[in-house]
Amino acid sequence: MNALGGDRPILVTGAGGLVGSAVAAELARHGLPVIAVYRKNYPDALSAFPGLVLVPADLRDPTGLPQNYRALVHCAAEVPGLCPDGTELYRSNVEG
Repeated sequence: MNALGGDRPILVTGAGGLVGSAVAAELARHGLPVIAVYRKNYPDALSAFPGLVLVPADLRDPTGLPQNYRALVHCAAEVPGLCPDGTELYRSNVEG
């Protein structure tokens, strides 16, 4: 059992981005089991961490998301500069 209690992993969304990948890496550095969810960009650097599992998924389709985790760190988001379609931006950031 680790410091946060239990052996279930921490789910980190947005692991393909700057913030999500940094959070997932830091948790893994501390020996915590992590499920790192990414959608577009495969986070190559995270594959080096033992205890970290990379899962491709889209938050708009929750059927593809892991169900058994102890905590969620939500870092996924679209930014207007990379997603200029307002409807798509809303779907990803609010509905997702």
